[in-house]
Amino acid sequence: MSMKQPNIFAFLTDLLYATLKVHSAVLTPPFESLEQIDFGLRRKIWSDFDYQTLLYGAPNVTFDNSIYFMEDNFYSHYIIFKHPEIANSYYYVGPFLTRTADDTFLSEILQKNQLSENMRDSLRTYYNTIPQLEMRTMIATLNTIGSYLYGGPESYLVHFITENWGTNDVSYESSSTPELYLSMDVMEERYRMENELLEAISRGDRRNALKSFHAFSCTRFENRTKDLLRDAKNRLVILNTLCRKAAEKSFVHPIYLNEISTSYALQIEDSSSVEDLNALMLDMIRRYCLLVQNQSMMNYSPVIRKALNYIHFNLHHPLSLKSIAEVLNVNPNYLSTIFKKELEITLTEFINQQRIHIAVKLLNTTDLQIQDVAWSVGMNDVNYFTKLFKKAVGVTPSCYKKNIKRTTPYDNQPSSITQISI
Repeated sequence: MSMKQPNIFAFLTDLLYATLKVHSAVLTPPFESLEQIDFGLRRKIWSDFDYQTLLYGAPNVTFDNSIYFMEDNFYSHYIIFKHPEIANSYYYVGPFLTRTADDTFLSEILQKNQLSENMRDSLRTYYNTIPQLEMRTMIATLNTIGSYLYGGPESYLVHFITENWGTNDVSYESSSTPELYLSMDVMEERYRMENELLEAISRGDRRNALKSFHAFSCTRFENRTKDLLRDAKNRLVILNTLCRKAAEKSFVHPIYLNEISTSYALQIEDSSSVEDLNALMLDMIRRYCLLVQNQSMMNYSPVIRKALNYIHFNLHHPLSLKSIAEVLNVNPNYLSTIFKKELEITLTEFINQQRIHIAVKLLNTTDLQIQDVAWSVGMNDVNYFTKLFKKAVGVTPSCYKKNIKRTTPYDNQPSSITQISI
């Protein structure tokens, strides 16, 4: 790849790499080393891939006084514009990511490009070689370049380019934005609203989460593909990931996060209309907030978090202060003291509350006999179970089962430990 460039572009190339670790260069005819654009990724996937095909559509999207913000089929981003001083040449910045290349991301890429699972490691290697940058950082870079080249925001257009390609076919979808949609103030406002949404979810604040979401969803989003349904699904996949991360900040156990995120991932792909996805989006916000309300352990010390998790996943087994303390490798007296201090009830009382809470659910949703319900919640003594149930609910399990269609105050109202109940 030719690097014949005026001093200002040599300086810009060095600066971008030194500050952001993002590559940039001048592309000049005859474009013999285009594989450097993606570090040879396409050639690894398709051994006979012809990089010259990437240029076939270029003349149609290289207007003067224009900067192109491009996303390829691997969700890699580039900033590209015609070189103002070298004929038929281009300056590009990239590739870079604006998302984390986790396993979910890699699976999405494999599916999107119809690649086999054995390409996962090659993709992971590629993404590990390119920087992940905040969008606002690259928008600032874009605006700086545009202002320097063309004299101010009013003097140039920003074009969004989506690359669509196969082994021997490349096309470009382009849309311009005379109002400079990618201006810093617009993008920063979007990120501010997004952060407000995620912060509300991390608190389990459904009201403000929905308020922030409605404000966020009113902002304009550029379409990344020609398929509007696919585009809406992709945005919802991203939202699902962000919601999961927000809930994780509140120390919700990973098993619950995995369960809800997997459920929504399946529902997203099964959706057949944008309308269904919009409804699913609202449901997602509500359920993640409810999950945080019910499962957050933000306000508890590490040892109590461990104790609560152990109790939740072992309620069907015999539990005692001594046995739990042994598992956690702490002194029973210490565990008892700190548990009572943080939850304002004893450990035994908490275990009993949780067991009765689950027992009520089982009586409402199954045909199990009273003895089976007691065994299911780790209580082999049916008489003791009946005593605890009546104390908590006001009636015996048998009476409750007979009047199962009548809503009881206990089942309808959260218990004193709702914030950590199953």
